[in-house]
Amino acid sequence: MVFDEHGRMPAWGEALFAPCDHCGLAVTMRCYEDGTWGMDPDPCLGVLPGVWVACCGHGDPSAAYYTPEDDHRERVGGREAQRFFESVR
Repeated sequence: MVFDEHGRMPAWGEALFAPCDHCGLAVTMRCYEDGTWGMDPDPCLGVLPGVWVACCGHGDPSAAYYTPEDDHRERVGGREAQRFFESVR
């Protein structure tokens, strides 16, 4: 996570994590109309069908993962996640 020089979280819409080594983009947070916070989708992947959360792995296929929308306890990683990402693009 990236903090400013005073140890504070970034402001709304600013980068939450360091930019991806693969695409150069960074994940941001947003505040929704109901006042809740959430992270935007991984900028490399965008919104994926049937996926609750995902990470591209930042150029390292073994670090990629996703969690299915219907089972937040399951985590699919590595090459299997990469194959899934390629199949839905």
